[in-house]
Amino acid sequence: MLIFEPMLIATDSEDEEGHLALYNGKLVGVFVRLAGAEHLEERGRLYLEAAFGQLEGLPTTTFADLDEAARWVETELEHPCGEDPVRSSFGKARPTRA
Repeated sequence: MLIFEPMLIATDSEDEEGHLALYNGKLVGVFVRLAGAEHLEERGRLYLEAAFGQLEGLPTTTFADLDEAARWVETELEHPCGEDPVRSSFGKARPTRA
């Protein structure tokens, strides 16, 4: 089960609204809402600032909201390494790991 816990993140920028992503009670990611003017079109979207476990090292994009981020996290975590590549709702093939 995936849950998000709101948490302020010390980023040394305006991007401090964060959400800890917990899957089955384990921290798998830290999402931060992009708030600074430097983000242009990405402003207001969520970015995976830190990833752990199966999410570590995977290419990501930004997400419109927590629902979209949750779909991506669940897709990646529910298809372990070694299975056929999974296409997420973002159209990217999940890389296989050595």
